[in-house]
Amino acid sequence: APSSHIPTPPPKDDPAKWSNGGRGHAPTSSLVLQLDQVATQRVLGHQIGWMELALQDPQRGTGACSDDPWTLGSRALWIFALLANLSLPVHRDTAAEIRRLFVHCVQLLFLRRQRTLAGTPSLLRNPVDRSLALVLVVTGRFFNQGPPPCPSC
Repeated sequence: APSSHIPTPPPKDDPAKWSNGGRGHAPTSSLVLQLDQVATQRVLGHQIGWMELALQDPQRGTGACSDDPWTLGSRALWIFALLANLSLPVHRDTAAEIRRLFVHCVQLLFLRRQRTLAGTPSLLRNPVDRSLALVLVVTGRFFNQGPPPCPSC
C-alpha cells in the first residue's frame, strides 16, 4: 500500500493532468527549503546552464530577448530562491558558478538594453528585466562577485 505522504500520480492516459503547459513550477519556499546544499548547488548550476542557452540563441522565443515571464523571469525567480537557500561561506566552485551567473546577467541585461534602445519599452519596466537586475545585485553585492563598490557610494 502506498504511503500517505506520497501523492498518487495521475492516470497515464490523461495528458492534461500531467502537463502544466511546459512552464515548470514556481519556487515555493517549502520546496526550496527541502533542498540540501548539494542539491541547491546542482539546481543552481542547471538554471545557470539554461541562462547560457538564452545567451547562445537570443532569437528563439526562450532567448535573451523573450518577454515571456516563464522563460528568463521564471529562471530568475528560481535562481533568487536558490541563492537565498545557500549557506555562507560558499565553496570556491559554487563561488565560481555565482560569478558565471553574474557575468551572464550582465550580458543578458546588455542584450535586452540594446533591444530597448531599438524602440521597445524602457529597461526595468519589464518584470523580466527587473528579475534579472535583482539577481545581478544579489550576486554582485551579497556574494561579492561584482566590481568593488566605489568609495563615495
